[in-house]
Formats: sequence, structure tokens, C-alpha cells
Amino acid sequence: MAETVMLNVRLPRDLKDHGTQVLQRNGTNVTEFVRSAFQYLEDEQRLPEYAQTSACSVYDQRRKNLRRIAGMLARAGTAEGPQEPVDAKALRHERLDQRYKDYLS
Repeated sequence: MAETVMLNVRLPRDLKDHGTQVLQRNGTNVTEFVRSAFQYLEDEQRLPEYAQTSACSVYDQRRKNLRRIAGMLARAGTAEGPQEPVDAKALRHERLDQRYKDYLS
């Protein structure tokens, strides 16, 4: 098992007490809740919806755009059957060469 660490968190006593009551009613405790929150962060690589701020939404929007583009690349050429994997680095260089061809000459 991995090494464990301890977290210290400062919050108002009434908030902690009320939160602990909610956790107990749902059959869990603070440790399990925090562990599941960190597991979510590791698995999803993003904050949950309720915890996002406007700065996070910019990052998430970029991730969504990249996933959409990746999906488009994966679907490209499916009508003709399997296609060779896309070399993203070569594709990037090709597009940059096309875009800046006047400067490269």
C-alpha cells in the first residue's frame, strides 16, 4: 500500500459538525469522503462541477475542444475502413509550414 499522509484543514466548527452529520447519515466519514474526492481528481483530472470557478472553466473548455478534435481525428476515414494512426507532430509541422510558407521562402 502507498504511503499515507495527513491533511489539516481549517474550517468553522459548525460547518465541520454539520458536514460530519451529513456524512454519517450517508454511511461514510470525513476520511472516506476526502479520499473519494482526491480519487475523483486523479481519475477525472478536473474539479467537480460544483467546485469549478471561471478560471477552471477555461481549462475545461480547452480539454473539451481537444477531446472533440481527437474524436474527429479518430472518426476520419471510417467510411473507407481503418486508417493509419495520425502522427500529430507531423500534422502540426505540415500545417505550420502551410500557414507560414511565405515566411519560410
